[in-house]
Amino acid sequence: MDMAAIEPMHHERAKGANGRACLGTRMVAFGLITDEQFSEAKKLQEKEMRGERIGNVLVHLGHVTSEDLAKTIAREMDIPYLGPDFSDIDPEMAALMSRDAAERLNAVLVGREENGLLLAMVHPDDMVAMDDVSLRTGGEMVHPAVVSPMTLEFFINRIYREADEAVTATADGDAMDALLVSLSEKEHDSPVAGLVNKLLQQAIEERASDLHVQPEVNQVWVRYRIDGLLHDIMTFERSQLPSVVSRFKIMAQMDISERRIPQDGRIRVQMDKGSVDLRISSFPTIHGEKVVVRILDQRRAISEIGRLGMADRERQRFRNMLARPWGLVLVSGPTGSGKSTTLTAGLHEINARDVNIMTLEDPVEYRITGVNQSQIQPKAGFSFASGLRFIVRQDPDIIMIGEIRDTETAEMAVRSALTGHLVLSTVHTNNAAGTIGRLLDMGVQPYLISSTLLGVVGQRLVRRLCNTCATDYDLPFDDVNRFALPLPDTPLRVKAPVGCPYCNNTGYRGRVGIYEVMQVTRPLTRLINERASTPDIHEQTMRDGMTSLVQDGIDKVLAGITSLEEVRRMAYDAS
Repeated sequence: MDMAAIEPMHHERAKGANGRACLGTRMVAFGLITDEQFSEAKKLQEKEMRGERIGNVLVHLGHVTSEDLAKTIAREMDIPYLGPDFSDIDPEMAALMSRDAAERLNAVLVGREENGLLLAMVHPDDMVAMDDVSLRTGGEMVHPAVVSPMTLEFFINRIYREADEAVTATADGDAMDALLVSLSEKEHDSPVAGLVNKLLQQAIEERASDLHVQPEVNQVWVRYRIDGLLHDIMTFERSQLPSVVSRFKIMAQMDISERRIPQDGRIRVQMDKGSVDLRISSFPTIHGEKVVVRILDQRRAISEIGRLGMADRERQRFRNMLARPWGLVLVSGPTGSGKSTTLTAGLHEINARDVNIMTLEDPVEYRITGVNQSQIQPKAGFSFASGLRFIVRQDPDIIMIGEIRDTETAEMAVRSALTGHLVLSTVHTNNAAGTIGRLLDMGVQPYLISSTLLGVVGQRLVRRLCNTCATDYDLPFDDVNRFALPLPDTPLRVKAPVGCPYCNNTGYRGRVGIYEVMQVTRPLTRLINERASTPDIHEQTMRDGMTSLVQDGIDKVLAGITSLEEVRRMAYDAS
């Protein structure tokens, strides 16, 4: 066994009947904490954290990290310290203990020494645990090494991950597994683990789509994205950041020893009424690692076109496109505008036992029974374009491509539609008319667009007014919204946000889509073949009877669903 990765601590042991009782004093002597910090920890221990070890209290206060604590214990007890970069774990030795035993004892076997076994322990003074392991291994001598709670959890996940019974594919589609975990705090959880679990649980309960842990100069911000906007939730000391980031990484089976490059991982958490997928991303910044958690709550997924918020005429146009046996249907809009939700609802609409539906997604966000869903893996050479080449050999009737990003994918999507498949996909454009120019810019020939494109759904998401506190008011004739939006020059009574506990004093709760559905008509086909400009195409779609994004937003204002400010915020982006 290579002992080079183990940091030995050959120092005089702490004196006294209980060496651990001197830990705080020793940390002061080592210069890790001040006398004032030690006094603060003792007072907190006596008042609110009775029975808790003084080292854990210091970690809770942010005065030391869990790794500092482990190193100090190793130095105090003159035993090895194992850091997160220790990789020389002997799998045969580790297999002598079950995962349940490792978690219960807060210890895991990592290797063999000349005169016994090396046991990585959070509490290396736990003689009962060492006796337990000795009995499990036929009475062999057990020698302790100290690890932090997070490093131990990292070791356990790495050792036992292949035996875990609840795994799914990760967000990036590689060979890693996504563990099914619980957010309920266990007795042996550290304060940091409790904090992370609480943040995740609160984010899910408050319908957040993303959780941000953002380091700044002197503190760390925690922010939730709710209904499309970021909200500040809390701050904590920057000294706690490494422990919090490591906790997220351990949960998502990421490398906690690597802090210089971005990483991605995925877990699934169990809630009362189902599970929630979390995609976790770390990113190095000048102030430390930033973590963003994308929350994909299957329980809130929209699976019916009727629940999207489309007006009757737009909904029927969309359904007419989906009913065609072949052709290209696109959904356009910026990132975060709900395009994937619209496509998912469309797939639910046409999903049937007598058709073969194949998808290429990045990543697979919502699972649909009966649909053959696949996740691209660019690192392995499995892209949208290469995946399309193989999908057409799978006898598909309907093909869904997560996004058309490049010329090769665009051309293959168009040619797949031309050869008798119904192809659904998304494009990043400001409005439905701009999709034509985007395809032309990608190099797709006009005749291929005009002969395959059935239509485009342009969309945005606006916040819904809170039904509990929204109030009616008469819109003044000199209101700025009358000049910014095409409102009728008549008296108007609309609703405005107020704010109450139900909506967290924002005045809004939830979001709804606003849509424009462009169908390809004969006049529009002629303009496409002539490479007409986007304004000319938009004018023709309006003559063909399309309701614009802005007008659909105004209709929802007049129906009391959203506010004029929300529509105006969207209108400038959609122009």
